[in-house]
Amino acid sequence: MSGDPVLIAMIERLVEKRGARIISVAGEGTEGDDPTNRLMRRIVDAFAEYEILLVKARTTAALQAKKSRGERTGTVPYGYKLHPMNPKNCD
Repeated sequence: MSGDPVLIAMIERLVEKRGARIISVAGEGTEGDDPTNRLMRRIVDAFAEYEILLVKARTTAALQAKKSRGERTGTVPYGYKLHPMNPKNCD
């Protein structure tokens, strides 16, 4: 699992209340509910959140760099098309 740690904890709690367990194919901390396994799950979740934040930061930086060079970002709105001689501007 990856994403919001609070949401993950809530989902785990709901699953636990229903008498079930979430099991990872890789086995990272899902073998049991002892303190070591719980810690391992939290560490894996924290690194997953960290990776998501890194991707967002890199994407934002790349888009800002494109904008600063005057390059186009985003999509062309429906019904418009790029002018072949000036692809930075829409018709």
